[in-house]
Amino acid sequence: MVVLTPAGELDMLTAPVLLERVEMHLERRDHAVIDMRDVTFLGSSGLHSLLAAKSAAQAAGTQLHLTGTDTPSTARVLRLSGLAPVLPIEQSSTGELLVSLVEADAGG
Repeated sequence: MVVLTPAGELDMLTAPVLLERVEMHLERRDHAVIDMRDVTFLGSSGLHSLLAAKSAAQAAGTQLHLTGTDTPSTARVLRLSGLAPVLPIEQSSTGELLVSLVEADAGG
């Protein structure tokens, strides 16, 4: 399991870096979490990188989870773009998600 925590603007300059890091961590991982709570701007390039990360995770057999998407800067863009139902958004916090994934892996 890996948790990535982008911070600041997720735009045409930084989105490719996030995607590269996601792809770098997909091998031999059951789960990848992108915690978006510190993202202050989500542009179209950022949305594209999230969709590409979802596709890369599926191809690698890794389950992708997005957390922290309820901040105003992220939630509004996801809602207006229509991508909220398409992306693997979790309603729980990263910490809560990690606990549930560890418990599920442990069989409890």
